[in-house]
Amino acid sequence: MTPRPQSPTQDPIYASKMSRTDKKKLADAKTVHGLDDEIALLRLQLANLVDNDPDNIPLIFKGADLIVRAVAAKTRVAKNSPEDLDQAVIDSLREAADTLGLDRVPWSCECGPECHSQS
Repeated sequence: MTPRPQSPTQDPIYASKMSRTDKKKLADAKTVHGLDDEIALLRLQLANLVDNDPDNIPLIFKGADLIVRAVAAKTRVAKNSPEDLDQAVIDSLREAADTLGLDRVPWSCECGPECHSQS
């Protein structure tokens, strides 16, 4: 990750309302290019959720869906082939299932994900 140079004239219009800490965090966030760090953070948060609240199935599914979307977006930017995107999504789902220690996952269930959500 190569930091982008920032001059004082590039401060956001709301910078005067931000704390010094938030300005630093914003400057750091601007240096990130790509989604790898965000995807890793999402995976960590999802693993923590499964460890601490394993019965919160709707939130777990939302977290997994967010990871899949982020991986798909990353892949879409990097590659334009539909086959590559399909395989990337499948690989990310398998990796997420392995990371979370899931033996049975909704996308491999014949009944579909609807039977796994709590209404």
